[in-house]
Amino acid sequence: IPQYHGALALLYRVKDKAGNEIQTFRGEHTALDGFLVTTDKFVQFLNKPAGTVFGRSILAGLTVLGVLAVWSGIVLVRKRKICK
Repeated sequence: IPQYHGALALLYRVKDKAGNEIQTFRGEHTALDGFLVTTDKFVQFLNKPAGTVFGRSILAGLTVLGVLAVWSGIVLVRKRKICK
């Protein structure tokens, strides 16, 4: 499979020596969907941020910053109400 910088779906067809055959089609749950064929970490981060260590770190950091921002807003609103 050549390197590709977008998400792919794996559709496959297998056949054994006895002639039994299985084939998957787009939309079936038996085929892998949305995987990347690349070793480029930046491309992996852009396409699936939660699938890379760097992406998970960024998402965790943004979550913590969001919680701190909400908490700070609540504290400031309460202080203003107390001062009035």
